[in-house]
This record gives sequence, C-alpha cells and structure tokens, in this order.
Amino acid sequence: MIRRFLPVLLALFAGFPFSSAVYAGPAFAAESGEQKVALLELYTSEGCSSCPPADRFVSRLEEAGYYPGRVVPLAFHVTYWDYIGWRDPYARAVYDAHQYDMAARQKNRNVYTPQLILDGRDLRGTGGFDERLRVASAQAPAAHLRVRGNVDDAAVQLNVGVTVENPELRRASVLYVALVESRLSSQVNAGENRGRKLQHDHVVRQLAGPLRLPAGQSGSEHKLSIAIPEAVSRTNASLAVFVQNQEDGSVLQVLSTPIGGEDPPS
Repeated sequence: MIRRFLPVLLALFAGFPFSSAVYAGPAFAAESGEQKVALLELYTSEGCSSCPPADRFVSRLEEAGYYPGRVVPLAFHVTYWDYIGWRDPYARAVYDAHQYDMAARQKNRNVYTPQLILDGRDLRGTGGFDERLRVASAQAPAAHLRVRGNVDDAAVQLNVGVTVENPELRRASVLYVALVESRLSSQVNAGENRGRKLQHDHVVRQLAGPLRLPAGQSGSEHKLSIAIPEAVSRTNASLAVFVQNQEDGSVLQVLSTPIGGEDPPS
C-alpha cells in the first residue's frame, strides 16, 4: 500500500521546506605509521613584534613539504603580552601554563616569545631546524595512534587508541588532543604590531589533556568530546593527537587529521 502511494506522497511534500535538527559532519579516521613525526610547538602573541616571522615560518611548513608527514606544528597564543594594549583573540591562559610546564621540564626559569620547541626541546630560532628534524625523523616512534570520530553541531566526538609497548615510557606519558585552525587573520589596532594585518596557521583553539594512560597494559582507548567554538571554521580545522613524556617533554608520536565537513548552517 505504501509503495503504491509513495509517488503521490513525495509530490505532496515536494514544496515543503525541510530542515535537519542536528548538523552532522562526515566521519573521519586516521592512524599513525612507521615514520616518527615530530611535534613543533610555537609560543606566540599578536602583541609581540618579534612573533610574525616565527608565525610565517610555521605557516610555510606545509608549502615546504614538512607538514604533516614529518612535523606537526601547534601555535599556542599566550596572554602575557595582552597588557601592552592589544588583546590577542586566540590567546588563553591555559597555553601560558602549558609553556611554563614545558620550561620547568627543561629546568628553565623564564619563558619568552616567539619560542619554538621541537619534540620537547627548545629550538633557538630556526637555524637548526632541519638537522634537529632529521635526527627526530630517524628514530622509531615509541607510540602508535588511531583516531576515529565525527563532528556534530557543537563538538568533535572521537575515540583515540594509544599503544605504548614500553611499560616505563607508558607510565611516564600522557595523551593530548588539540583542536587546530588555520587560515586566520587579524587586523591589529594596538600594541607592538599596531596597524599590521597578521596571518596565522595551526593555531590551537582547544586543548584536551593531559590524559593518563592506564598502567599494566600496552594499549588503551580514550573517548573524548571536544567543543568547537562558534568562531572556528570546520573547513579549516584539524586535530593534532600526541603522546608526550611528562618527565622530560619528549614526544613519542604525533598524528594530524582534518575533521572534514562544512560549517553548520547559520
């Protein structure tokens, strides 16, 4: 009976507007390989006149063929330059704390911008980048990562699988997941960069972690929900997933994947 009247029903409802109550982006999945990928952390601020060259260096890594197969960059915007008159729209105090934690692991008393940290070790400028990256890439990854998930109206829903065979490394290591956005720009109207239009890529917009890895086993699954701020474009967003040794800051492995999909309808 329903089949007989289906064409009629479709015709009746053809002119009616329909809307979906829930926006859902496509599913995504990624897995780390046999190649060790390095993590490059940039600590930067729109209030710092020395930072734009470091921002450009990070932005050009993909063009130069480094990202994402050899290195995954994360740009952490810090708040401690905001006092001079320009409030960096991408800065969060939690990123300040992350930088101070990294400095403490290296027994450094001070932090600064722009600061580059490659696999947990300070990289003064960019002169030694290629050699340091070559050494990092020659190592075998100490962790294996698997990611699968999807995007809904307000968050990324994902499962992360982490395998660390070495029990001592596993005991000392934690998991982080960063929501990252590229192709950002700001017109700066105060501070040291007043009057400049700044471009940014690989900007950390949310950071989940540190998440402990259960002891007594080589593998574990972690279910996360990471909120997507309204201002973040899903088209330009990705996830960076990495395992880091809490004792010395070294990175066991890092994986980057786009979250895919279009921005939800407004």
